Amino acid sequence: MSAARADRSGLVADVVVRRGSFELAATLAVAPGEVLAVLGANGAGKSTLLHAIAGLVPIDRGCIECDGVPWDDAAGVYRLPETRSVGYVFQSTRLFPHLSALDNVAFGLRARGVRTAAARERAHAELEVLDAGGFAHLRPRDLSGGQAQRVALVRTLVTEPAVALLDEPFTAIDAAARPEVRGRILARLAELGAMTLLVTHDVGEAESVTGRAIELAAGQMVRGGVPLPPR
Repeated sequence: MSAARADRSGLVADVVVRRGSFELAATLAVAPGEVLAVLGANGAGKSTLLHAIAGLVPIDRGCIECDGVPWDDAAGVYRLPETRSVGYVFQSTRLFPHLSALDNVAFGLRARGVRTAAARERAHAELEVLDAGGFAHLRPRDLSGGQAQRVALVRTLVTEPAVALLDEPFTAIDAAARPEVRGRILARLAELGAMTLLVTHDVGEAESVTGRAIELAAGQMVRGGVPLPPR
């Protein structure tokens, strides 16, 4: 496990993204170890914002910067997604169907040059964090929705990303187990010093994990990183 560096400045984004007739305009700042909730109805632009930070869609104006390093400034600087230290949990788990749960988790480590045996050992240890070691040998088709979601979450954790983008990552997990799973994941990301964006429709969930949120409506910010008001 790596300790968070003390010299990190966090994630800053001030972006305009156009996709056809839709335009997203958003500004945010997330400190190392912090969780920022991203709220909004379907179609508000939440996933588009995450895609821009991950480098999956280009920005049309503005900038994205992580720990003082420009990732995208719409004026010549553009870092490819694979060069950004980002862990992304999509709404659909996007597990590789031909790999076991264990090898899905180990894939990111192997892509970074870690030997197979060491990558699998690390992957199994991280699966145990979510009590998921018992189905490490199963392929995605044999996993329940909640099990697949746990594997996708662990796959993000194991690479120790600087930025974690979580797009409604707990919805498939049984409601009784959800608070504990969420707590373990976010505690691990805080330990790593990750800047975490948590997309959720649930204001109660946002309140339980962070005091700060942005809210989008039709691509525009209606709440800008301010503390969540008491209900």
